[in-house]
Amino acid sequence: EFALEAMKHPVGEAPVPLPAPLNGFKFQYFPTLTADNRFLLFTGRPAASSGEDLYVSRQNKDGTFGAPMPISPVINSSYNEGAGSISGDGKTLVFASCDRPKAIGNCDLYISRRTGNNWSTPVNLGINVNSTEWDSQPSLSADGRTLYFTSTRRGGQGQEDIYVTTLQPNGTWSAAKNLGTPVNTAGKDMAPFIHASGTTLYYVTDGLIGMGGLDVFRCEKTPAGTWSEPRNLGYPLNTFENEASLFITSDNQRGFCSRSRASNEPT
Repeated sequence: EFALEAMKHPVGEAPVPLPAPLNGFKFQYFPTLTADNRFLLFTGRPAASSGEDLYVSRQNKDGTFGAPMPISPVINSSYNEGAGSISGDGKTLVFASCDRPKAIGNCDLYISRRTGNNWSTPVNLGINVNSTEWDSQPSLSADGRTLYFTSTRRGGQGQEDIYVTTLQPNGTWSAAKNLGTPVNTAGKDMAPFIHASGTTLYYVTDGLIGMGGLDVFRCEKTPAGTWSEPRNLGYPLNTFENEASLFITSDNQRGFCSRSRASNEPT
């Protein structure tokens, strides 16, 4: 009933695939744009047998994007690296990597800082942030001091839940906290994105009424520091398929998302 009503009242325009040279890999997802709009960062797998790596594409003056390039040999490795998030000044990168030596869980969050054109050796964010379970899909606030991410650790509201941690004055990260209700549900709550404003959170969930599968929702931070009831972003952004992630530019003029469709069309 929700879906039928939503389709009668479309909100905005349907997403369209980015043109070549983007979408040239077998798989590409979790797109984010740096605050200066110069670089598009995403996770790519050139072939079905390839591992995940982080790639960047430079935006030209005419708005087109150049050929994707690996972000750095210091970041990409023989292990999987993906779902990267960069601070507003472009100098702090948080990403997920799986099965690395001395990891805490099977997938952990790592941090790297840029000096000039060089990224530092990634450092595991430690036990205050990572758990012995799956931790991934980070979203770093514009000031680089608040980090939202997805985790399957025990003690949550449901399956995957969204957690938050903040950078302390001494340079450490606080113990990650579950965002609780109404954001997290008994279902899958994933792929958080905190807008540059710091007060609007987008994420996907199948624990609330929607079009079917994972839908994109948004909620606002109240003056009291709590989160408002999540609001479904409607059709045609949301469909009966699973939506994967959403990134909104700081000026609210463009959104970037990743989709997987049965037709195998590049999305």
